[in-house]
Amino acid sequence: MTKFKVSVVASLVTLYTGLSVSTVSANQDADVLPDASSGECYAKVLVPPVFKTESVEVVVREATEELEIIAAKYTSTVDRVLVKDKFSELSVVEPVYETVEKKVQTAAAEQKWVRDGLDGTVGVSSGTLADLRASGINTNNVNPGQCFYEHHKPAVYKTVQEKVMISAASEELSVQGATFNSAAKQVMVRAASKRLIEVPAVFETVEDKVLIEPAKSVWKKGTGPIMKIDNATGEIMCLVDIPAVYETFQRKAISAPPLTTAVVVPAEFDNFDVETLVTDAREVRTPVPATYDSVDKTELVSQGGLKWVAGAPGDAALHGKHTGNVVCFTEEPAKFATIEQKVVKTPGSFTKVEVPAVFKNVSVEKLVADATVKKTPVPEIKKDYIKRVKVSDARLEWRPVLCETNTTESTVTDIQQALSDAGFNPGRIDGVLGRSTLQAIEQFQKSKNMAQGGITFATLEALGIKL
Repeated sequence: MTKFKVSVVASLVTLYTGLSVSTVSANQDADVLPDASSGECYAKVLVPPVFKTESVEVVVREATEELEIIAAKYTSTVDRVLVKDKFSELSVVEPVYETVEKKVQTAAAEQKWVRDGLDGTVGVSSGTLADLRASGINTNNVNPGQCFYEHHKPAVYKTVQEKVMISAASEELSVQGATFNSAAKQVMVRAASKRLIEVPAVFETVEDKVLIEPAKSVWKKGTGPIMKIDNATGEIMCLVDIPAVYETFQRKAISAPPLTTAVVVPAEFDNFDVETLVTDAREVRTPVPATYDSVDKTELVSQGGLKWVAGAPGDAALHGKHTGNVVCFTEEPAKFATIEQKVVKTPGSFTKVEVPAVFKNVSVEKLVADATVKKTPVPEIKKDYIKRVKVSDARLEWRPVLCETNTTESTVTDIQQALSDAGFNPGRIDGVLGRSTLQAIEQFQKSKNMAQGGITFATLEALGIKL
């Protein structure tokens, strides 16, 4: 083997065994060599993970509400307030009297039996009449003016007083007026309502994090047999965890939502003096008793006991001893006395007049609509952050690469020149595949997100080199 080929082989071995790769996914095909033709070389290279960029929308201020208090509405009206109840007034209409003459019978008309002739005033007793009947005289058929002579026992009379009405009973009329209680009365002139007070929302500043790059694992070159992955190839790799990358930002969060507090506005009142009816006017009637006078009247107490003989004194032997008295049947007309009597021509009465209630007009503010709250939504505020999202994990694959069978000094010189033109420092452009050139190749592959671990044909194509 020539000196150039030895240096190329050593460099390629260093390149293929000193991989620094991202997280490697399990791939059974990576352990199986691909079918190759004579002179072709393959290396197990690290195909880097594939990422895509996504926009993440983050809420930096939560949604809330704006509160607007709409004040209570009133309407002014005039109310009639009763300040004095209605009542009645009464007036007296005096009774009308008139004086009339009235005949009062002092003695009733009477047919009677009397003694001492027709002009006699001494009456006879029922016993005497019985005696007359016993004597054969039909006292029911005796005509006035007939006289009978007999013994008799004089009738007994007494004088009595008869009570005669002079003035009829009546009434004295008077009026007792209505009575009132005077008291203060409260009248509501403004209804009670509610007043709303706005308490705004309270915000607090909190810190939040947005994932910029997720956590990953990276394979680093190993230094001992214990870290070998594949004893057949002699590759030594160490898996190292790289933590996720976050960006911290501040946002305003609601610690207390907006609200309203209701304050009660009490009703307003005004005082008025009000006379309340206790008793209405009423009629007073005082009875006036009738007046009377006394009239003397003669009444028969008992009849005298007589035995009579018609026409003339009878035979003493036949009729007994004649008493010398004469009994006659007479007729005496009724007797009357004329008196003046005061009578009621038109009875007394009352006239009633209704006195209407007294009202006062009072201006009153009545509640039409109570205070309310109008809520207007305030939308949340968002901010966009860019983050990388892994599409596929890194993996190991066998790829065709340059090796001692297909690498020449001119090819290495072309690679060095292409790397330099692309902005990567390969060291001296001398056709020697040294450390600087290998590092430049790895940097170029990383910048293109290409498979790393060897000079793959894809790398040559990206550099514009044709074999």
